[in-house]
Formats: sequence, structure tokens, C-alpha cells
Amino acid sequence: MSGVRLLVGTHKGAFVLTSDPKRQQWKVDGPHFTGWEIYHIKGSLHSSGMLMTYLPKEKILTEGDLWTPGMVNPKPIDRAYQRCCDAQNLCDNIKRLNLDVDRFAPIHGRVDT
Repeated sequence: MSGVRLLVGTHKGAFVLTSDPKRQQWKVDGPHFTGWEIYHIKGSLHSSGMLMTYLPKEKILTEGDLWTPGMVNPKPIDRAYQRCCDAQNLCDNIKRLNLDVDRFAPIHGRVDT
């Protein structure tokens, strides 16, 4: 049986925790992506393991699949959160974490404000 590997996101960057097969001893590797804040997106309809990253100095948020500017054709009567399946949840998480976002850099689509 192999060990366990976890990716842990913090305000200080990402850490990879690796255990021995009995999960009694752990090795911590990191931080990786220093300067990036990594957050779990709570309540995502898309995936329970969704993450987003935030660069506080630049005020840039990056995420995949929850909001993709330029990739949908909204109807004129659609509200903003209806234009993508999980956009409202993304907004709720940004507010919950009190992130000051100026730009979105989505994994798919173009950079937007």
C-alpha cells in the first residue's frame, strides 16, 4: 500500500504533504507558488474539489470553469449569475473571503475585469 499525498493551500502558498504507507510520518514540501493565496471554493456545483488562486498585490483571481468570459452567449434577460452554471457561487466565495479582485484570469477564456 502506498502513502497519501495532499495538496494544502494557504496564504503562504501551496504545500505538498506526503505520508509513509502507515500514515504515521509525514514529509512537508513547500511552499510552492509563494505570493499566491490558494482557496477551496465551497459549495461548487461543478466539483467539490474546486480551487481558486489569488494574487493579492496584483488583485488577480484565477479559476477554472466557474466563470468563463466570452465563452457563453447570454440571453438579454439573463442575470449575470445565470450566464454560467457556478458564477454566483464563485462571487459568494470571493465575498466570503473578502478578496479585492480587479481582474479575473480564468483557465479558459480571456482575462476580464
